[in-house]
Amino acid sequence: MIRKALQLDGQRFRKTKQFKAKRPSEYWLLFFKKHVLLKERWKFKTFHLLALVPVLLIFLFYTTTSDTETTIVVGFISTFITIAVLTFLAGSSPKAFVPIDEFAELAKFIIYTKGDIYKNIISLRLNAGQIEDAANLLKPEDIGFKNGSGTTYKPYQLERFFTQFVFKEGSSCMVSLYQISLRVSSTKRRSSGKVKTKIKHKHKFFYQLILKLKESDYSISDTFSTDTYDITVKNENGFNLVKVKCKEKVSQIASEVNSVNKHGMSIYTKMLKYLVHEQVLVPKRNQKLIN
Repeated sequence: MIRKALQLDGQRFRKTKQFKAKRPSEYWLLFFKKHVLLKERWKFKTFHLLALVPVLLIFLFYTTTSDTETTIVVGFISTFITIAVLTFLAGSSPKAFVPIDEFAELAKFIIYTKGDIYKNIISLRLNAGQIEDAANLLKPEDIGFKNGSGTTYKPYQLERFFTQFVFKEGSSCMVSLYQISLRVSSTKRRSSGKVKTKIKHKHKFFYQLILKLKESDYSISDTFSTDTYDITVKNENGFNLVKVKCKEKVSQIASEVNSVNKHGMSIYTKMLKYLVHEQVLVPKRNQKLIN
């Protein structure tokens, strides 16, 4: 039953790069292992066949008008041109920039909390799709950039995942990850008169953990520090909403889970432990968020 469900869910995820469901924590861990935490590989796309058009024309012209030795030389040249054009097409096509390491952060958090989750059920939505898409495009001004002086900015934002579950003691927990990918194009004219354009990508991750706590069960400390994390507290309809945020900048996206991070503590686990150990949350009874 589980194997069949994993297969069907995996097919859907591979096709759409998105998935949303409520499942037991063990199921999600299997799903991550089989379908999410995989090394990203180069994928052939139909438009890559365009690389063959000029090459075939050149090859056919010379094979019908030249001798065998020339044909061999032209064959090598055609192969080189094909590889060069494919490299260009792959580099100029929209990027996915799927952060495998960050999905692993969520998997580690599920491992840490699964024994404390009510009915062991987690609601989760995932998006491992292409971030450089028109639907994800932001205005540069919205994030503090302005085009000009030979530099063009294209920022893209995408929610990679959102998770929600309830602890056994009754409090709700939500964690999410937003990714911003900034494509920076710089055009400069050299002293020789040649114009050269460089393209760089910068990435920023926004981690967030939200706890929804009953005001009758927990009080919030007035003296907690915000040096480690950005922490805000809001009271709403008899509940305390505690939001913990942090961000990280990177210049490259890993194509597979980093061996150093594989067995380390999840950033969401660190956030949760910080709230508990630093007594940001003060229980009014004998309950515990995590054991």
